[in-house]
Amino acid sequence: EDKRSKGHHSAIYDLVNYQIARSFPPADGGGEGGEVAEILLLTEILAAPLNYGYTCHAWRVLDTLNGQRPKSLRALHQMYRAVPDGAFLEFVFSHGGDQIVLDATECRQSEPDILQLHAIPSATSDGLQGGGEEPAAPAPAP
Repeated sequence: EDKRSKGHHSAIYDLVNYQIARSFPPADGGGEGGEVAEILLLTEILAAPLNYGYTCHAWRVLDTLNGQRPKSLRALHQMYRAVPDGAFLEFVFSHGGDQIVLDATECRQSEPDILQLHAIPSATSDGLQGGGEEPAAPAPAP
C-alpha cells in the first residue's frame, strides 16, 4: 500500500524507500503469482516476557526466517503460521546477521496477551486476513 496516498510524510517515505531500494534490490523482481518483492523492516520490538533481552536500536532488514527469504509481508505471515509448535522461529537480519530466535508455541500462546498489552486490535491487517487464511482472533477487551 502506498502511504503517500493517505497523506503521510511523502518526502520521508520517498527518501527511505529510495535508500532501501538502492541497498537491497529485489533478487528476482517479484514473488510467486506476480507478487512484488517487499523489503521487510524490523522497526520495534514490543515489550513482552517472550522478547526479553532483544532490542532494536535501529531499523533492521529481515533477511530470512528459518533459512528462507520471505518475498513479502504476506509470505512472512504464511511462513510464521506454517512453523509447527515445538519448533523455533529464527529471524536473521542483514548487515551484521543479527538473529532473533523465538519458540513458535510460546509466540502463539503469548500473542493475545501482547496484543492486549499494547492495545493492538488484531495480529494482522485486513489485507493479510483476506489472503485466504483464517482471520486472527481479535485481542480481548481490556
